[in-house]
Amino acid sequence: MSEIDKEKLPGNARDRQPPEGYGSWLEYAVDTFDSRPNILHTLFADTSSDLREWIEDTAWAELNDLRVRAGLAPIEQRSKHR
Repeated sequence: MSEIDKEKLPGNARDRQPPEGYGSWLEYAVDTFDSRPNILHTLFADTSSDLREWIEDTAWAELNDLRVRAGLAPIEQRSKHR
């Protein structure tokens, strides 16, 4: 059992599963990550949508890098610009 499994968690947090369709809370967090606050400084530049797409693509690439390192298959990016 890992150290994280031994930690005291509030209430029934240990029993909470990620939302349906997601294999982990990290996958959910990356998929629902809101990059808009990170590009406010480019709001009036022609590159704001490119920067937002780059941030989201980079987050997915980092998640998939972690998955590959853990011996898991990469997953496809689900949503674009909610």
